[in-house]
Amino acid sequence: MGYCRFENTLPDLRDCYEHINDDDLNEIEDEYRLMLVDLCLKITRDFKGDSHEKEMALQTDGNAGSS
Repeated sequence: MGYCRFENTLPDLRDCYEHINDDDLNEIEDEYRLMLVDLCLKITRDFKGDSHEKEMALQTDGNAGSS
């Protein structure tokens, strides 16, 4: 799975992002939404890319690899 982990996860993460402020989630989904946000904050904090990669990650509009 490691060879395509990020490629396979990105579309689902984008879908979550598009619905991050939905107010019709059940209690379990709401709890997982908070855990996802917490994980994204940790990823942002811990990302060890070089300064160019970090700058690109912050500036991207989320369309990398889209046609």
